Amino acid sequence: MYQISKKHLLFSLLGISTLTLANTGKIKLVEKNSKQAVAYANVCWESCQDKMIKGNVLSNKNGTAQTDLSSGQLAVVSVNCVGYKAFLDTISIDAETTIQLEEDIFNLEQFTVTGTRTKHTLKDTPVLTQLITAEELKGRGLSTVKDVLAQEMPSIEMNRHGYGTAMQMQGLEAQYTLVLIDGERMAGESGGTVDLSRINVANIEQIEIVRGATSSLYGSNAMGGVINIITKKPKKKWDVSAHVQYEQMNEKNNSTDFIEKQDEDYEKEFYRRQDLPNLNADITLGYRNKTFYSNTYAGYKSADLYTLKDTKGQTKKYLHNDSIATDPVSTSPTIINGFMDYTISNKTGFSVGKHWKAEVRANYYSHEEADSTKNNVHDRFKNYTLGGFLDYKINNTSNIRLSHNYDKYDKYDVKEKKENQNDLNYSNVFHNTKLNYTLSVKEKHNLFFGMENLYESLETDMFICDTLTTEQASDVVFIAQDEFKMNKNWMLVAGARLGNHSTFETHISPSATLKYSIKDIACRLTYARGYRSPSLKELYMNWSHMGMFTIIGSTDLQPETNNYYTFSADYINLDNKINVTAITSFNQINNKIDGVWANNETEYLYKNLETQKVFSAELILKWMFLKSFSFKGGYVYTKILQDEDAINLSTATPHSFSFQLDYSKIWKNYALGANINGKIIGKKSYNVLDDNDLYYQVEYPMYSIWNFTVNQKLFNSLSFDLGVKNIFDFTAPIVTFNSSASIGRRLFVGITYNL
Repeated sequence: MYQISKKHLLFSLLGISTLTLANTGKIKLVEKNSKQAVAYANVCWESCQDKMIKGNVLSNKNGTAQTDLSSGQLAVVSVNCVGYKAFLDTISIDAETTIQLEEDIFNLEQFTVTGTRTKHTLKDTPVLTQLITAEELKGRGLSTVKDVLAQEMPSIEMNRHGYGTAMQMQGLEAQYTLVLIDGERMAGESGGTVDLSRINVANIEQIEIVRGATSSLYGSNAMGGVINIITKKPKKKWDVSAHVQYEQMNEKNNSTDFIEKQDEDYEKEFYRRQDLPNLNADITLGYRNKTFYSNTYAGYKSADLYTLKDTKGQTKKYLHNDSIATDPVSTSPTIINGFMDYTISNKTGFSVGKHWKAEVRANYYSHEEADSTKNNVHDRFKNYTLGGFLDYKINNTSNIRLSHNYDKYDKYDVKEKKENQNDLNYSNVFHNTKLNYTLSVKEKHNLFFGMENLYESLETDMFICDTLTTEQASDVVFIAQDEFKMNKNWMLVAGARLGNHSTFETHISPSATLKYSIKDIACRLTYARGYRSPSLKELYMNWSHMGMFTIIGSTDLQPETNNYYTFSADYINLDNKINVTAITSFNQINNKIDGVWANNETEYLYKNLETQKVFSAELILKWMFLKSFSFKGGYVYTKILQDEDAINLSTATPHSFSFQLDYSKIWKNYALGANINGKIIGKKSYNVLDDNDLYYQVEYPMYSIWNFTVNQKLFNSLSFDLGVKNIFDFTAPIVTFNSSASIGRRLFVGITYNL
């Protein structure tokens, strides 16, 4: 009696109900094999006796979740956590109930939305989707999406170009792959490539990649595939992290004494910018409760300017007379600009009652180039994004969502001698409004209907020389899609997008995917018709490039279309922890838009050219073995199909490979991880037009770049990274727009703190 009265006194002072705490049960989450606690998992429950008793909570760092269920009560409990299989069962609640979670070794239980714009687990998605999670990217020394894609996907090749980095996917140029952030388009492309430096790896929750034409869902620019980068939400009440990574300098361009001897402040600043540190720093502050979440991210990146030099002369094989000539080794270095950029973003969401949800996103990004040309002018890029959605759950089978996204990307000439005067020369704006409705019918049909308006404007001095003028376009579309589950083995997804472009006629983009699943195998057969309207630059450009030549657009251009066919087979054996995926595809692009030289190479004209046909075959293997080791590798073969006497202008690599070997071991308060990864780019050849209008063939040998990192984690909060990029110190023997821009071997160190 004495002990009971003491408890009553203590609980009364704290304002806590003794009866509630005495009877409510805890749920303890542990990993099935290691018995390690599973922290920050989402635990939901509903009493079988009283439907009003229900709730959800995140497990704490010890894997414990406090419920309001009485001990001995029967309840439906679900648990979801990244890296683990979803748990759903009816269980009896004890004072402390232990639930064992199984590891989700291939992320099969993680949700994706990109393939169908409806929510599916990766194992159940009817459209083949590749998923890259934040957990897979930790401790790898990666800072941008460009770095991630180059390592993770054998079908993606990153090359240097005059405007930065050019991306190719499955043999197609960058303008055929649509890159999204949180499902929204990015403004500000250059040569078809958007600025991937806008996105830092520390703010990525996951990346979803869908190969092939997806114009029926995403419209123009999605003829070759979609890459959707989903940014982070907080996973626990307070989700705080900070990260700093420093990489070895590329080269020392100027001494301190030399800089101090300069006469003007702008000259001193100019030379300082050539030796910026290779530094990457991030801080994230997140908060969430049952009805509200907010995640604020701030990041800084800088990179050191460096030069690349040829070590071999270019060998040219002329086609008209089958002769070979070798140029002398070029003495002109190639400059790879340094840069400095800042990003700050916020994602805030909340729910009201059982039916309403909303989210608001905002982002600011500033990027400043550091070049080697002392012309008192350098480039500055800025991006502003504001968007969000309002979601209403009508009932358990239907939902409606209204969203809008505003994305603006500006480019400036910074006049260094005029107190850093910024002269705008380019401003690209997207407004994208979407109204989507989803409806499930008798667990057989999952219907999606959408209406969208995409408005784009481009203000630039490229339309009329030295004069800022604006062109604009809009596309109003209607989308319908049905996911028809015919039986437990067969599923059909069929849809179409009807659009009305302000410059062109009404267009329609249909698609259909048939999926067959049996035991460990899933096969998918897809046909899709894609569509790409000419860009505003391709339509209206009339720009002189430093007086050497003029790039000229044409309003006579017709939209590109394509017919895309693919077959894939996915084999997953969880007992042996192996996943093999084989993909073959054929892509036929009609009315392909490309540039041709005219008037003795003084004009570069955009025109609709002949049909281009691309065949691709890809094999991906994932295998976990010896408890602590995992392997991921891929091979892709790409063939541009053309007549034997046609000129090969494609710079796509026919063969490429990617390899990753991971080791991880977890003790009570210490974890050790190591990763070695490599990318092999096969030999390639293509044809080039010389000053005499004669084609010659050039050949680039096979090369590979390998990286190694070690990660140590203490007390689940502090981690240290040490790594080597480009272990074997590769640099391109001949530096061109289609070669690697690697400077060679570089060391890096990093430290991360998580609250």
